[in-house]
Amino acid sequence: MKKKSIVKMILDLIMTIVLPLLMIQALAGEELHEWIGIFMFLLFVTHHLLNLNWHKNLLKGKYSAIRSLGTVVNAGILICMILSAISGILLSQYVFAFLDINQGISFARAAHMIGTHWMFVLTSFHMGMHLKIIKSYMEQASRRKLGTVAGRVFTILFAIIGVYGLKVFIDTKLWQYMFYQVQFMFYDFNRMAFSVYLDYVSMMVLFAGIGYFVSDRMRKMNLPVR
Repeated sequence: MKKKSIVKMILDLIMTIVLPLLMIQALAGEELHEWIGIFMFLLFVTHHLLNLNWHKNLLKGKYSAIRSLGTVVNAGILICMILSAISGILLSQYVFAFLDINQGISFARAAHMIGTHWMFVLTSFHMGMHLKIIKSYMEQASRRKLGTVAGRVFTILFAIIGVYGLKVFIDTKLWQYMFYQVQFMFYDFNRMAFSVYLDYVSMMVLFAGIGYFVSDRMRKMNLPVR
């Protein structure tokens, strides 16, 4: 396994762990949330630097339906990250407090809520589109193929977590934050932060599963190149 592939795998794993942490802002604490956000942004930039070939080939070759979908999802994640980073700086009460920004706070709050939640969903979907690559990396790292029985167990476990993630998505009404139907996030402070973290992990599994299913069907359908 190439060193670059190992670095990519480790980086993606760290980003997967960090992303749900960003979603429990009030439970993690505002200052810690800001530092985690900066860390996530640096990971995001590094991820793109390690995948420069993807950027270089954007205008090359033909676009199949699956490639078009991947490009739209990636563009959406990029826009959401930029929106989240800029609005996060405007809202900062600790790390960037020295900037003393007092303008556009209402807009920044709305942009941050919309940007972060869409980024969460799109990034999870993006992960699902690349599950086969992730599986390949894991097999190369362990030097073992994932057997049929192990694969089925993993699929069943993935499905169970995804179904729970759907329940959490409905219960938390996450779509209201995505479309800014409410102006403030609700947190149950009687729950442990780790429990809420696991809820967001389950929603990541849900949207990753959707991403995997959609991309897998599109590949099998072999939709025409545009």
